[in-house]
Amino acid sequence: MSRLTLKSAKAEALEQLQTLWPCIETTFRDMAHKQLAWRGDVHVDRTGAEARLLNAVFVAEEDREVDEDGEVSYYGMTDGDMIWIERDLHYEQMIGTLIHEALHDCVFLVRPTRAVVRRGLSCEFEHSVMERLPVLGI
Repeated sequence: MSRLTLKSAKAEALEQLQTLWPCIETTFRDMAHKQLAWRGDVHVDRTGAEARLLNAVFVAEEDREVDEDGEVSYYGMTDGDMIWIERDLHYEQMIGTLIHEALHDCVFLVRPTRAVVRRGLSCEFEHSVMERLPVLGI
């Protein structure tokens, strides 16, 4: 895939993310309250999710991780600031992966009585919520 293709996929993923944001935000909040029994506020960082998506880059060839069969170990990954995406994805997979990675590290439990006011959620919890979202391929 070319950088132009990635640019186009970013635009489509951003449009889907923005369109579905009310549903995304509600689902994360509801699941934090139900699944985690959280009674406080939940902060969903749309700006951070959009910024990660727009700053996504391809994984460098020397950084690719493959399994014992030579298959790619992941489609994308994030460190909370940056997204790296596999170059050899189908276009639709690329869009779904961009949305998926953008949603990681964007939801926080607000704890105003603690030194660390916002507590991030586990990857497992984020995945359980993403499974409930009406987005294909995430």
